[in-house]
Amino acid sequence: MKFTEVLQMTIANLGANYRSEDENLLKNILHGVINSASFISNRDIELYEPDGTTERDDNNLYILCFEIVTAATSAYLDRGVENVKSQNELGQSNTFVDFQEKLRNDIIKNGKRIIAWVNN
Repeated sequence: MKFTEVLQMTIANLGANYRSEDENLLKNILHGVINSASFISNRDIELYEPDGTTERDDNNLYILCFEIVTAATSAYLDRGVENVKSQNELGQSNTFVDFQEKLRNDIIKNGKRIIAWVNN
């Protein structure tokens, strides 16, 4: 799976909440989420070929795609009130979803984390 495919899936997931002028912002959010997912899962995700210009088809990106799209969607929506989990105003309480925590929990609970075994 390639970065642009994950980007398109994230845009589709956002639906009417996505604004086309936010494309660079969403790309930056997605890069950050992919880096976090790579670190959390102990998987190398390489988005580009060594020349830095050509996208790479990465199997680890495919494996973590659902978790990445979900977390990137939450991160994008956290900029407004669309993704509010709880907020306190005039007796009403809402809280935002912590996309980093959700990403970590989803990767671990879905069994997508690689546990490195070190022999000494």
